[in-house]
Amino acid sequence: MSIDDFGALARPGAAGQGEAPLDGPFGTVTGTLLAEEVVLRGAAPVATFVTGRRDGDAALTEHAYGAGVGWYLATVPDEAGADAIAEWALERAGVAPVLAGLPATVEAAQRGNVVTVINHGDADVTVALAGRDLLAGARVESVALAPYGYALVERS
Repeated sequence: MSIDDFGALARPGAAGQGEAPLDGPFGTVTGTLLAEEVVLRGAAPVATFVTGRRDGDAALTEHAYGAGVGWYLATVPDEAGADAIAEWALERAGVAPVLAGLPATVEAAQRGNVVTVINHGDADVTVALAGRDLLAGARVESVALAPYGYALVERS
């Protein structure tokens, strides 16, 4: 795979193509800043641009190498698009969250059998997490996290 043209898009509010929508297994998302012209050379298209001068061209490619695979995205997705593409790629790679269904402001990490949860938000959050709260020294089925609060729970 190679790039023949970086395909800069117009800045917001300027005349010309300012967005590069693309469609793939993650749905339709909006690309910004650029819409590159990709020459596949062994890579396979996973998503394509759906409007503008790159309409129908590869927007996301996949290339297998050895036991792995590499992806190349020929634009910069907006925030919602980045989330959708990342979720698709993580699922495809078999990566699962430590705790599913958490709010976007809650981080969960696991080391050994200890799960650390941190609330980076401004509102109280309750997280279903059974085990022994290492800070309180008590068995819990869930932990209540104040804004910017944290907990360490040892899973049984």
